[in-house]
Amino acid sequence: MTFDVRPAALADLVAARDYYNGEREGLGDELVDEFDAVQQKIGAMPLRFPALPGTRFRRAPLRRFPYFVVFELSDELIRILAFVHERERPRSFTERR
Repeated sequence: MTFDVRPAALADLVAARDYYNGEREGLGDELVDEFDAVQQKIGAMPLRFPALPGTRFRRAPLRRFPYFVVFELSDELIRILAFVHERERPRSFTERR
């Protein structure tokens, strides 16, 4: 599977990384490592993650941090649309496609 990480999702990840590195040196880098681990899990078994109700988008939570990755799946492409804190209301994903 090929990944397409949309610019908005990458910007969200970078902002979260910078915030956590400001809280404790290296913590933001650990967040990015968690993101990479979730991305590998998505690539290995994308259908194991539940669909968001009423959409074709799926949600994959990070293990250590209160974030999740929103993605959509097509034939040979996994498009990562958002990186969202679990307390935030996700932005419209159709705008991110």
